[in-house]
Amino acid sequence: MRLRSERRRTCALFEERGSHLLPCGQAPPQEKIPFHHEMAQCEDKPAFLFFYCEFPAQTGGATPIIPSNAVATHLREAHPAVAQRLAARGIRYARTLPAQDDPLSPIGKSWRTSFNTDTRQGAEAAMAAAGTTWRWHGNGDLYTETKQMPALVVDGRSGKEMFYNAVIAAITGWEDGRNDPLKAIRYGDGEELDGEAVAALLETGEWMAAHRVAFGWQSGDVLIIDNQAAMHSRETFTPPRRILASLWGEALRRPEGRAEPARQSSR
Repeated sequence: MRLRSERRRTCALFEERGSHLLPCGQAPPQEKIPFHHEMAQCEDKPAFLFFYCEFPAQTGGATPIIPSNAVATHLREAHPAVAQRLAARGIRYARTLPAQDDPLSPIGKSWRTSFNTDTRQGAEAAMAAAGTTWRWHGNGDLYTETKQMPALVVDGRSGKEMFYNAVIAAITGWEDGRNDPLKAIRYGDGEELDGEAVAALLETGEWMAAHRVAFGWQSGDVLIIDNQAAMHSRETFTPPRRILASLWGEALRRPEGRAEPARQSSR
């Protein structure tokens, strides 16, 4: 069985060749992929994720899932002041991309792979189109900071507030020799997260780990995730493991994309 991609999405954590999508979750097997909405840090987000298991890992490798509205509710109840600031100010994602792919890093995709180009001009054109700011390092690495994006949004289908982002993945998993995960998220106005916000988000990540449901794979399994309603992650595993993935549809457009009516100036 082969799963087809509706179109190329270079921001996804998947490798595509031709019209076929190859194994997902290319982070090293000893590294967890933390909870996130797929491509939440990108302008175009898929509505649904289709996963197919050709063969599971020898041990581990489950795909944990959690409803995003449950996470939003927890954040609102446990950390109301932080939730209010995140909803009103939005967030930006900051990350340094290596000049060449780094297979030892959980976030080792190079800027060449990420932007599907071999030139700095091509990368700069893609970043400018997305509203991303950047700075080149002398060794060829690339620091990027997205435009302002929402942290909490309301799903127009259900009216429920969602923790629609990749914040937990960033502050717990965007770590290597180039990146400090605690500096991966900023407020939408560019200000660094305060200590209260960092502590609240780390606690929320722990809450998510305690309340998740882990989908354990068997050969032939198919899993469909509503990317607008649920977050997913990946556990560590003993290889080999082969899960194919395909991204489909456009995420529903929401007025201003925020849980709060106030619009902030632009990830």
